[in-house]
Amino acid sequence: MSETDKNKRIVQTLVVFGVMVMIVVAIVASVVSYSVGYRTAEAECKTKLESGNSGAVIEISGEDAELQSSDKLEEGQIPDHYIGSDDPQITVIEYADYPCSHCAELAVNLEPVYSNYSDNVRFIFRHFNVGFIHSSTTAKIAEAAYVVGGEDAYWMMHDKLFEHSADWGDESSLADSDIENRIVAYANEIGIDGNAVLDAYNNSANNGIDDKLNRDNQSGANAGITSTPTVFIDGISINTNAQAISNKLDALLQ
Repeated sequence: MSETDKNKRIVQTLVVFGVMVMIVVAIVASVVSYSVGYRTAEAECKTKLESGNSGAVIEISGEDAELQSSDKLEEGQIPDHYIGSDDPQITVIEYADYPCSHCAELAVNLEPVYSNYSDNVRFIFRHFNVGFIHSSTTAKIAEAAYVVGGEDAYWMMHDKLFEHSADWGDESSLADSDIENRIVAYANEIGIDGNAVLDAYNNSANNGIDDKLNRDNQSGANAGITSTPTVFIDGISINTNAQAISNKLDALLQ
């Protein structure tokens, strides 16, 4: 082999090695970036649960503070989901994210609150994406259940997703096939057609799901939300624990 050929071979080897190093660095940076993002989102959720809004009261106003009912929306748009009174004295709006463990904890603690105040209070649930890798995925699953089975199916899937919150809040992404299998399994477990829910999930751009998620996230952003759970009672944020919410409702209903 000539000296020229040797030099070419050395250059080629160095180029290949350099490319490999760049790929490895990019992969490591991506993993570190996601890990930091995940921990930041979870830390913010923890702060929200423990200290409410950390002393900062925020407000939700205008159309964002009102029930987004079907008669206010265009055909094909998905309305707000709520439980409780159809003619409420008080409106509670919760913004939450299914992979957030603190949102899941609050969901369990709020169950008796829903029951105790359902005659006088309307509880609206909205999605807010705080940056978990499956935030959008899980919100779409809940809305896909609504598309297939209506409000009852939505709330059953809502409970199912919070029940399995930890399965969606880890630091690794899931293969599409794993997500699809979970969608079908969850839907079948709550008594609706799993394949139909999967079809609705996959058609989110055309059946109102993506629009609903965008509206929810935008309304939360308009109010200055930065973490979940965030709860508003008649437009004013409150410490996000069930006891504080109950106490406030008692005071307002006197």
